[in-house]
Amino acid sequence: RLLLNIHSLCWADAQELWHGYTRQTSAERRRTIDLCVLAAILGIVVHIPFRAHTIVSLHLEGETPDVLLPPGKPVIDLVVFRERMKVPKDFEVILRDDATSQPRRILDWFIAGPRQALLSDPNLLSTNKRDPRLLFGGIDEARYGEILSNWTFDMGMRMTTHLFRHAIATLLVNICEADLQEVATLLGNTVEVTARHDVFNDGLRQRMRAVHRLA
Repeated sequence: RLLLNIHSLCWADAQELWHGYTRQTSAERRRTIDLCVLAAILGIVVHIPFRAHTIVSLHLEGETPDVLLPPGKPVIDLVVFRERMKVPKDFEVILRDDATSQPRRILDWFIAGPRQALLSDPNLLSTNKRDPRLLFGGIDEARYGEILSNWTFDMGMRMTTHLFRHAIATLLVNICEADLQEVATLLGNTVEVTARHDVFNDGLRQRMRAVHRLA
């Protein structure tokens, strides 16, 4: 439950810090913006567990945007171009808000406030890294990984981006019993790679089901 609701928990923390942003020191503002960025990233990757390179290189603006936000609709259209993917193919998916998950609401909040601060303050993001075409302004893989690791450590569940992808895949395959091909496509992996890394062996799965039935 913690893993699947991690974006909502992070967003709650980020909103609380963002409310006091104008009164914070330079170091506190950086920590606040980092958490705001993480909340927006998690709002996407909880549903679509992109690699770090892909998520930080998503284009919001320009001739080939990857993120489309239809006005008046609680959905996000992701049309990710192949140069942003490790597996060289285009990737399309729609994320919808529902009662338990609100990726569009989180992203709208991030774009309207924290993203503007990120792009306007050189203390938050150096000028040579800043790129207003990118959804996350130029935050790189290393900084994303550090933010995720530090915040999840404080939550009692330290995660790297690679581990987070495999954790989501493992839940989908072994607990939700999602189709292996669909999970592989979601991850941008082959079925063989997904089966090797994310599928529990049959004995363990049988024991889990037995314990669940007993409970």
